[in-house]
Amino acid sequence: MDDPYRTDGTRLEEQTALLTRQHCDLLVLQECKWDKFGSRRLNDLAAALGVTGRVLVPSQRYGCDLAMLVRETDRLRVLEERHDRSSGAFWHTLAVLRIHVGGECVDPVRVCRPPRG
Repeated sequence: MDDPYRTDGTRLEEQTALLTRQHCDLLVLQECKWDKFGSRRLNDLAAALGVTGRVLVPSQRYGCDLAMLVRETDRLRVLEERHDRSSGAFWHTLAVLRIHVGGECVDPVRVCRPPRG
């Protein structure tokens, strides 16, 4: 049975294998509770997926960071990062990348909302 609290990296390895088969051009992951291993795990994931654009946006609460990964090509590239423009109004964080896609600029956004009480 899958244990979501494994910290030895095996759960991420299994998820990476599944994501590799998807060939995503843009991937956004929430609640990346990677703690002090955040940069290393993001870089390992990017290498496994063959993507060059990657960013880990720190969460304001509970270490629920957001990761955004982009497979950059001549038709798709990251132009800039613009995270948490709200000055802390979001529960965890707001992640925004400005990307160029086939002649247009788009801003994929991911907001991690507060738990419902």
